[in-house]
Amino acid sequence: MGVGTVDGRRVMASVPVSVTTDAALTRCVLHGVARRYVDQMDISSSLC
Repeated sequence: MGVGTVDGRRVMASVPVSVTTDAALTRCVLHGVARRYVDQMDISSSLC
């Protein structure tokens, strides 16, 4: 159990970096998808 706790702490310590990267990638993807829908609906000016 002690080893598991140490591994868990190490994993948690490395999570923030990967979470930040995932958040940036997700935001980029969502922004791209949203832009596609916005362009199709012709309401980009109201959302900018």
